[in-house]
Amino acid sequence: MAVQQSRSVQVRATLEVLVTRNARGDLTDGVHDRLRKVAVVEHVEHVEISGLTPGLNDLRVEATADLRLSAETADADDATLEALLREGFGVADADVSRDD
Repeated sequence: MAVQQSRSVQVRATLEVLVTRNARGDLTDGVHDRLRKVAVVEHVEHVEISGLTPGLNDLRVEATADLRLSAETADADDATLEALLREGFGVADADVSRDD
């Protein structure tokens, strides 16, 4: 029986992520931790912060992240990938482009 190799999806995502004020580390760590908990994210390659809006209990962080998404997303279009990322707790917005 042949084993089919799974292929992950590399994307660059522009996101708005809610980071709690008492999160460990700095803002980059907070965004990284939040994104790692999204179901379809296998690995967070790089995070770059581009904006910050303070809120009462958390910080709304605008960031760009290079992500490796799970193989089951390989056939999904960009709109579906964006929706899957927004399903993650604390991800308020997502815009995705593939790194093909």
